[in-house]
This record gives sequence, C-alpha cells and structure tokens, in this order.
Amino acid sequence: MMMNSLKSLIPILVILISVVYGYQQFLRSPSLIVDSLAYLPLMLAALVGMLTIHFNRSAIFFFMLLIMSVSGVLIFELTPTALHYGLLSGFVPLLLLFFTVMPERGLLSVRSIPVYAALLLVLVFSAWTIIETPDLVQYYLLTDWLPARYFDWTPLPQTVIFCSLIIFFQLLLLSFLRPSPLVAASLGILLVLLLVLQLEKNAYVLNVFISAGLLMCLYAVMQESWRMAYLDELTDLPGRRALRERFQSISGTYTVAMLDVDHFKKFNDSYGHDTGDEVLRMIASKMKDVSGKGLPYRYGGEEFA
Repeated sequence: MMMNSLKSLIPILVILISVVYGYQQFLRSPSLIVDSLAYLPLMLAALVGMLTIHFNRSAIFFFMLLIMSVSGVLIFELTPTALHYGLLSGFVPLLLLFFTVMPERGLLSVRSIPVYAALLLVLVFSAWTIIETPDLVQYYLLTDWLPARYFDWTPLPQTVIFCSLIIFFQLLLLSFLRPSPLVAASLGILLVLLLVLQLEKNAYVLNVFISAGLLMCLYAVMQESWRMAYLDELTDLPGRRALRERFQSISGTYTVAMLDVDHFKKFNDSYGHDTGDEVLRMIASKMKDVSGKGLPYRYGGEEFA
C-alpha cells in the first residue's frame, strides 16, 4: 500500500516542485513565451473537460471547475474585501475534500444530484454572505485566533489556514490508506490553489500555477482511465488485458501458473455474491503477498494467473 501511495504521489510532487522552483524562470523568458501562457490554462481545462466527460469522471471534472473558478475570480478581481477573499479561500479546501471523498456517480446521472445541490448551496450561501455580510460569518472567518504578528507572511485568514491544514493532513492520510491518483491530485491541487491565493496576483504567475493544477487533473484522469482499462475493480489486480500485453513484452523462457477456485459457483449460490466477492479479494490479497518475481493477474471470474 505504501508503494502504491508513493507511485500516485510522486508525479504530483514532480509537478508541484517544478512549478514552485520554475515559475520565476517563466517570467524571465521572452515575452512571446510568457504571453502564450495566457492560453495554456484554457487549453488544459478544455482537454481535462473533454476527457472527464468522455470517461464520466465527475470528481476530476469538479476539480477542474474549482481551479478555473478560482482563476476567474482572481483574474477579474472579484474579491475586493477581506470577506470575499476569506470565502473564496475557505471554500477551496472544503470543496476539494468533498469532491475527493464523494462516491463516483458520473456527471449526468440522477445519483449525482446531491453533488449539484451542494454546489448550489455553496453559491447561495456565498451570495447571501456577500449581500448581507452577517456578523457571525465574519467573526468565525476573519477573527485572529492567535497573535496576528505570526501570520504577517500570508493574506489568508487564520481560520482558513487552520482548516486547510486539517484537510491537508486528512488527504495525506487518505493517500496512504486509500492510495489513488484522485487523492494524490486532490492533495497537489490543494497546495497549488493555496499558493495561488498566497502569492502576488500576477497574471503570469497565476497562469503558471493554474496550469500546474490542471496538469494534475490531467494526470489523474489519465491514470484513472488506465486503471479502468487494466486493473480489475474488485481485486485491484491487473486484468486480462494487462496480462496479454505482458506476454507481448517478454521474451525467452517463462512460466505461467493458472489458478481456478473450485466449486465457486456453488459457493456463490450458497452464501451470496457479496461473500463470493470477499473470497476473491482474499485470494487476490494472498497472491499479492507471494514473494519472488511473479506477478498476479485476475484472468476472469474465479480464474487467476
């Protein structure tokens, strides 16, 4: 599990480190290169949008939507007051966590209605807060809970900082307990958007960091699509397609061992398919623990290789 987590996190870390240490180099580049960055987020967002719609991956689509929303708000300077800025920065980690942990229900299915209802609720609450500016919201969002001198380095409200730290560690823990490209991308996007909100609102810098967040979305949707094609959803083992491609890539002498669960249909009929699924997961976990250079695959049904 640790190895799977690192495999998911490393590409995100590479993107993050590259953009943090390299964005100043973009500003020293010829003006033509810098100006071209203005179109990069739009192109990446369009690509991510098309892929997520094609593969029906709602969480990554909402990641992209959140990134572009933050970008639009900052570009058009729609946060003139501390309350506006606090609302924007406060909803970023909360929505990221929500999109990450919600079950994948597709973009246009009836089961995704609660997600759209939650987004509508966020918009309504934001509009109400901006219009009415309730004292209670301002108090909890903008109050300095600790001496302000410790936070001179950031424009983010202390409440947002504490909330972001809690959600960051939740996502980090989730990336080790349930490693996936989606969780890794969510973790990286959280850091990117917090950096966007932290740094000077320079259009070029904004485009670089927004593009980095969209690259993380692109990585996530491509990895999720690969998992759909090559990994068995039930056992998390490589499937028949992966085995076939493995055969095409190896040469020389090798051995293939096939494993078939005897009387599995009778077991399913007696104890139910849910129990049968648990048996298949147990067998897969035992096969993963086998040492040596052999690789386990789920060939189909109750057959393994």
